[in-house]
Amino acid sequence: MTVDALGLPPRDRPFAGPRPFGPGDAARFFGRARASAQVAGLWRSRRVTVLSGPSGAGLTSLLGAGVLPLLARDGADVLPVGRVAASPAVVPFLTPAGRNPLVTALLDSWTPPGGRTGPAAGRTIGEFLRVLLRDRAAEVPLLAAIDRAEDLLAVPGGQRGHLGDLLEQLSGALHEHPRLHLLLAVREAHRPALRPLAARLSGDEPAEAGIGFLERDTALEAVRRPLESTDRQFARGAAEYLLDELAVPPEDGLIAPALLQVCCVRIWSRVPAEVRSITAEHIHAYADVGRSLTDFVARVLAETAAEHRIGVGDLRAWLQRAFAGEHRAASGVSAAAAQAGGIHPGVLATLEDRHLLRSAHGPGGVRFVLYHERLAGPLAEVPGSFTAGDYLRSAELALAAGELELADKHVAEAEAAAPAGDRRLRADAERLRGDIAAERGRPETAEGHYLSAATLLEALQDTPGVGLLLAAIGRLQLARGLTVEAFDKLRAAADRLPADPGVQISLARALWGMGRPQAAVSVLTGLLSANGDTPDALRARGEFLADLGEAQRALRDLDRVPRNPGPAARAARALALATLQDWDHAREEIDAALAAAPGNGPVLLYAARIAELRGDRAAAADRAGRAKDATAPRLPRHQGEEADRLLGRLHGH
Repeated sequence: MTVDALGLPPRDRPFAGPRPFGPGDAARFFGRARASAQVAGLWRSRRVTVLSGPSGAGLTSLLGAGVLPLLARDGADVLPVGRVAASPAVVPFLTPAGRNPLVTALLDSWTPPGGRTGPAAGRTIGEFLRVLLRDRAAEVPLLAAIDRAEDLLAVPGGQRGHLGDLLEQLSGALHEHPRLHLLLAVREAHRPALRPLAARLSGDEPAEAGIGFLERDTALEAVRRPLESTDRQFARGAAEYLLDELAVPPEDGLIAPALLQVCCVRIWSRVPAEVRSITAEHIHAYADVGRSLTDFVARVLAETAAEHRIGVGDLRAWLQRAFAGEHRAASGVSAAAAQAGGIHPGVLATLEDRHLLRSAHGPGGVRFVLYHERLAGPLAEVPGSFTAGDYLRSAELALAAGELELADKHVAEAEAAAPAGDRRLRADAERLRGDIAAERGRPETAEGHYLSAATLLEALQDTPGVGLLLAAIGRLQLARGLTVEAFDKLRAAADRLPADPGVQISLARALWGMGRPQAAVSVLTGLLSANGDTPDALRARGEFLADLGEAQRALRDLDRVPRNPGPAARAARALALATLQDWDHAREEIDAALAAAPGNGPVLLYAARIAELRGDRAAAADRAGRAKDATAPRLPRHQGEEADRLLGRLHGH
């Protein structure tokens, strides 16, 4: 079972996948610190700034996860990123009578969550800003942005009057409100056409900033640093190997951000959970770059063909004709030439949004080229028609990126395309349905799918596969507090996978949850003797020893956990330190654990025990009571009994 099968929520995974990063992804957005600072500085100081870059370089991500969080930390006054085509309001018949649909869409996107300054409160940009600025500090600029500003250049002829009105309103707002600073983010191919428009808004030449694809040093940062929030890391040379596989000499070694994310998500989800130091050999064996990119291309083709109701084979054949050979791949194809070949401009736009193509300057104006030359090989290899296995691989990619609805859709397509009687494929589909249900917080549904998959694999005599599924069921039951049921499933999994460290660790946790901590320690001691310093085993044994009051032994284990031990382990370490009366370090650890996991039952119980050791009876009683009510996770049975005993002592029972 892979890491993703352990139920890590999409927002907690280190890599976002090919979708744009948003403000909530700032903690895993790396490689753009210098560009973020430059753009933030220009935006603050200049009235109009144009930010440009090749399509797929990550303009939206830079704004959402780089620039906005940086400005927020500095206390800047920033509106949500705007769009002129971001909502159904751009459709005239959905816009209230007399309103400009482009202005309505922009103000709708600029309205802060819970704000009272939406389109209903002001029919013009000037009115919107007057209401907004009443409650804002007068001494700081108001920063507003329009992402995908090329949409301004693509307004249909029937809405040209609306476009002129929008531009007049923006220009008027800039002159009426000196505090307003406007940033326009535009794809590089459209920058020459946008610059005169930007100059027209302010009456002056706009400031300009740009980004490109990632250079090697920033790409290495984007690969390595997200793992700092996990207990995994790339071994020496592994990240470099990945970049070597992704780079293409004609691109001067530059790395396409979306493709880097595709491969990193694949590595995270495919390399087995027990692997903590990911080597180049692991990448090659489990997440081969060529295979990863071929699956990515296949997925984009399938989704685009379905969205536009065209055949996958027809789309694939056109792309291969258009971009076969070095010369064609470099010169690209115009929208007119594509339409002559039966490909509507909307299809090109979708392929650009999904990072298979990008717009670029070429002979005669804007043309479309491959997003990155590294996709030429995968495009040639992608099948002309999709098999059930192709759909399942697409489902896995969607699941790894947290796109659950899309993953569901691909599983259904796989089941529809599966040959009758293919038990292996049906088992894989059931497993994926279980993974999707687990991600949605539906553990009982997930258990049912895993059990169905295990039954199918049992008939195929796939003993390791059955063991992994039983372990997944056991872990879900363990998280739900069903320790006896979990122990039964995990013991059955251990019978089938006696050398699997992950199963042994989960089995030990089940024993601990059943109130058999010494047996749990024995299981982990045997595992560590056979496998060396397995971080998860050290972490678990350290927790159990701290719980048993064996502070010195607990610290020896917990101090050997390499990084990011997790809130429960930090709380256990705090308890061990408090047992040894190292109060300053104990307070530092328990405060960090409580901040990270305020609803964690074991963390709260350890905090209560520390408070009791310090003689703070009120805090001990409060935390013990909260531990009893905690659900994320609940206290195991024996710790619930310990909480009762602690409360009894504190209340004099």
